[in-house]
Amino acid sequence: LSIFSTQNSYSANEYFRSIASGNWNSNATWEMSLNNSTWVPATLTPSEVSNLITIRANNVVTVTVNVTADQLTINDSAVLVINNGVILSLFNGGGNDLTMFSGSILNGPGTVRTLGIANDINLRAGSAFNAALNVNAGITYVFDQSSPYTGNIYGDVTVDAGATLNGGTSLGRNLSLYGNVINNGILTVSSTGAFMRINGPSLTNSGTINHAGTLYFDSSTALSGAGTFTPSGSQVSGNITLGSNITYSPTSYITILPGGILNPNSNIFTITSGSMYLDDNSTISSPGTVRTQISASIYLAQLAAFNAALHVNTGDALATGLNSPWEGKIFGDVTIDSGTTLNGGNEIGRYTSELQSLGVI
Repeated sequence: LSIFSTQNSYSANEYFRSIASGNWNSNATWEMSLNNSTWVPATLTPSEVSNLITIRANNVVTVTVNVTADQLTINDSAVLVINNGVILSLFNGGGNDLTMFSGSILNGPGTVRTLGIANDINLRAGSAFNAALNVNAGITYVFDQSSPYTGNIYGDVTVDAGATLNGGTSLGRNLSLYGNVINNGILTVSSTGAFMRINGPSLTNSGTINHAGTLYFDSSTALSGAGTFTPSGSQVSGNITLGSNITYSPTSYITILPGGILNPNSNIFTITSGSMYLDDNSTISSPGTVRTQISASIYLAQLAAFNAALHVNTGDALATGLNSPWEGKIFGDVTIDSGTTLNGGNEIGRYTSELQSLGVI
């Protein structure tokens, strides 16, 4: 494909940079180049077959119709706006498919959709990804690729069936999600030293959440969905409210930190593996049930408030004290099904009390 102007002939991999604020699909918004050095007024607008696409400082570029892109960079003080109902599709090419520098802004209410086999989005500290993100196909890697390695997405996130959002591939890399999250695919960090923070109002999981690192819940989040939860570790410092029955199968642990709350909200939170730790001043509220299956351990700090019902459904469960004086307290009703065992102390001095006086066995 060749594009002819009065001055130059262009192949399909020309460079683009913004020259003024305006609409993405307006030639007047852009300059183009064959070599990223000599620039002329654009005779077309950028797409996924272009070379590097750069939105420069103090320019506001607005996407008013569905467009495609690859190797898109938003510089400091530059703004990209995607209008309501409009989709900017990112394709997988050489290098990062989207880079946002500190001070850059990507606003909605429209959507960024990733379509490549392996898309890379580099969100530098101080950038603001405020649009919705739809991971439609393949694997999308999102984090800050340089120190402090934290990527932030403030818009809603949807991961489609068959697609993967990976928030951390090596030690320290992490992703924080501040909008609503709907996962129908895979939500993960693939490094044991990476982590993801859920800071948004809701997480609906109908797919798989299988972090090799740590999953944090730092805010008030409604948790629902019949999907699989198999993170290595989870830490709750915020308030999780169940919107449905949840089955949690950590390969290591889930910890309710001081001030953290797990609210079953009349639902059943089933834990099938690993350990659940309740630190001092943490709470599992009532009404609702914590159900153990297969093999699970519950460690209760002296000032923890386990107010929900406990149901030992299959296998053996341990419920005991976490710290000195090693007394674990369960204030809700306790049910131990036939053929199962509730062990109140696995070491000298550890025990579980107040089962009979404050609950029902």
